[in-house]
Amino acid sequence: MKNTVKIVRRFTTTHPSSLGLHPAVYFYSEKGRYQPTAFMAWIELVKDFDTNNGFDRFIEIRSELEKTLVSYKYLTNQITAKYGSALKGYRQLKEVYELLIDLVSKGRSTEEVGIELKNTFPYLNMDYKGEIARSPDFNANTKSEVFINAALSEAPKCKICNSYIHLKSITIDHVDRKEDGGIGVAGNGQIAHPYCNSTYKN
Repeated sequence: MKNTVKIVRRFTTTHPSSLGLHPAVYFYSEKGRYQPTAFMAWIELVKDFDTNNGFDRFIEIRSELEKTLVSYKYLTNQITAKYGSALKGYRQLKEVYELLIDLVSKGRSTEEVGIELKNTFPYLNMDYKGEIARSPDFNANTKSEVFINAALSEAPKCKICNSYIHLKSITIDHVDRKEDGGIGVAGNGQIAHPYCNSTYKN
């Protein structure tokens, strides 16, 4: 039970260990559907980070990683369609995420990441351009996609790692640290993920 609580705290809480993973980036499809397969894959990745002291490495590449994840959001649906959702497909999705993380950490561009993903996982359709419109009206999926795009375009970002920050995982960080004489005035405050504020910055 303690291990479960420890992992859950890493996701979207204000606990000092929280990465504040923005659900729209990590756990929802481009159509706005919650994806339990993605959630389970990230549980396993976070457990690996905990075992291998990989959190700081994750923070260092997080901003670029999130750009890549958003660019290739449609891949989760393809993996789920091939292997099944939740328990059936999360290991395969984790493998894709692991390669994606490795490539981003090596400085590969979004396009280069796409090429390598296709070479490693040939079943992925990297040329996917979204649904083909067949009606002048917006369907439910398109409405959800518009909402997700708007939510991300307007989402605040952590001032330490420059990555998306969820409203339920915001802490206020001293720009000039208290140890260095920084005081608690608005001009010396910035929003940050709990982990970035309490661990990574220090």
